[in-house]
Amino acid sequence: MKIALPKKLHCYIILIALFYSVSSFAQDGSLDASFGNGGKVITDFGGPKDFATCMALQTDNKIIVGGYVTLVSKQYFALARYQTNGSPDSSFGTNGKVTTGFSGITAVFLESMKLQVDGKIVAGGYLLDGVNNDFVLVRYKTDGSLDSTFGTNGILITALNGNNNRSTSIEIEPDGTIIVAGKIDCKPAVRRYESNGATSLFFAQAGIATPGSGNCYDVNSMFIVALTGVVITGQSDGTIDNMFLMKLNTSGQGSLDSSFGTNGLVKTTISDTSGVFASLGQPDGKIIVAGFDAATSSNRQFVVARYQTTGSLDSSFGTNGEVRTTFSTGSATAYSLALASNGNIIVTGSLKTSSTDEIVLLVLDSTGKANLNYGTNGEVVTGNASGDYAVASVIQPDGKLVVAGYTLSADSTGYNFIVARYNTQQSLPIKLSSFTASAGKNAVVLNWVTATELNNSYFAIERKGNTSSFTAIGTIAGKGNSSQSQAYTFTDIQPLQGDNFYRLKQVDKDGKFTYSNIVRVGFGVTMPYIQVYPNPSKNTAQVNGLVTGAELSIVDMAGRSIQKAVASGNNYTLNVQSLSPGIYFIRVNQGNKTTVLKLLKE
Repeated sequence: MKIALPKKLHCYIILIALFYSVSSFAQDGSLDASFGNGGKVITDFGGPKDFATCMALQTDNKIIVGGYVTLVSKQYFALARYQTNGSPDSSFGTNGKVTTGFSGITAVFLESMKLQVDGKIVAGGYLLDGVNNDFVLVRYKTDGSLDSTFGTNGILITALNGNNNRSTSIEIEPDGTIIVAGKIDCKPAVRRYESNGATSLFFAQAGIATPGSGNCYDVNSMFIVALTGVVITGQSDGTIDNMFLMKLNTSGQGSLDSSFGTNGLVKTTISDTSGVFASLGQPDGKIIVAGFDAATSSNRQFVVARYQTTGSLDSSFGTNGEVRTTFSTGSATAYSLALASNGNIIVTGSLKTSSTDEIVLLVLDSTGKANLNYGTNGEVVTGNASGDYAVASVIQPDGKLVVAGYTLSADSTGYNFIVARYNTQQSLPIKLSSFTASAGKNAVVLNWVTATELNNSYFAIERKGNTSSFTAIGTIAGKGNSSQSQAYTFTDIQPLQGDNFYRLKQVDKDGKFTYSNIVRVGFGVTMPYIQVYPNPSKNTAQVNGLVTGAELSIVDMAGRSIQKAVASGNNYTLNVQSLSPGIYFIRVNQGNKTTVLKLLKE
């Protein structure tokens, strides 16, 4: 029985390991025998086509894998959750598995998944209703049941015209806002939703106008650029298929960022056919993408590229910003990326040989050179006679690498979920427990605490403003080796007016270094506190604490836009007399900040 594979798998959960998990890979990259059966776990949902497409790691280190399955000629969203040893988590769904069907719909595709800070699971994809392709979001509680506070009984379907619409990637902002990327017809599209599923205003939703006659854009991945916007990546189809990157501002109407590439768009031509399937942002703001280049239709090679924050290729990486890796045994495509805090770049994908398909890992150092201490020339290939396919990866806090995908059954009659875990050798320079910044009257005070330290020489404190680059403003000696909690303090006596962004550069005694997460604090400029009064309101509601040009909108519980307005001063009075009694949301966009207020109409 021959099973047709999905053309593309677009779901990638990328873990950027900062100080919280600093690790280097084992020399052999062997499978972890303590996980599942010899390092692998196979999950059968009972149908012929079980395709895993994405993965996430919970704070308790349980593993969630998402995808779609076929049961009795109908497709379902599917999730599976595993204990840390690979056994099914019986507290999730039924024996660790959850499936979600859609009334009257036979074809659905779960392509992306993210975890909220409260542990709820947001899964995104698209469905075919027989006429059009529609975007769909589903939110699950931590036990796998549908969350009735989201959309309609946990499900939100965005109806769209056209049969070439695909939702392929989601991200969740710190305030709980959900960003969905994909395409509408041939245009890349980004939509934004409130945490309850209500459609957000002032963002690119109907497709982004792009230069290039006849081009069609497939959006395959997305990541949030801290505090400024989102980057979407993929493949543009035309006379030549290019890798593309596009950056949008998350404030205002989601406009293209004119400081990135050419009017927000970057295209990279490697050969006649190339594309991006995974992307991530480094702590220094540089962008790494991975995918494929096909000089010939039967021989794909891994392609990894790194870009500056402006969208130009980073000449310090590989050859003119690119690394191409050809595997002698077959054709390979990269589907997932992870970044270790020591600078190693871990690329995961699938290798098609003359007889089977295998999981392949490629480890590069921060300059794009193969890490020769890992596998053979930085490459590790594992698989079985039937065929294994890898599409997602995460790094556990202990440094082990978890890979998810799907595998062909031994009798070649169907596909099942597969999860594999690889051993690594750990090197933990430090483990950072916290890093905070607070503004006083005349200075900004930074505090951080380490849980453990190994070979730690010193910390360099780096700062930037809204438009500047990071520069070092001081150093503090590390404790060398410590198994106990250590607290550090640094005072910036000359902070910048406005926003200050800080990060720590931790330097080992051998000169290797890693970056912390970035923290932001305002100094000398007080942003007003936004509030609505009276609340509850009967006739009018005044929003205070605004700046001129702030964009306001009232959205009802169904996501419908009721009013839109632009403030001309520090407050704005909304007329709510005609609104029916109930709960509404007031969304305020000003500068780089978005505030959502709850309004009760009497």
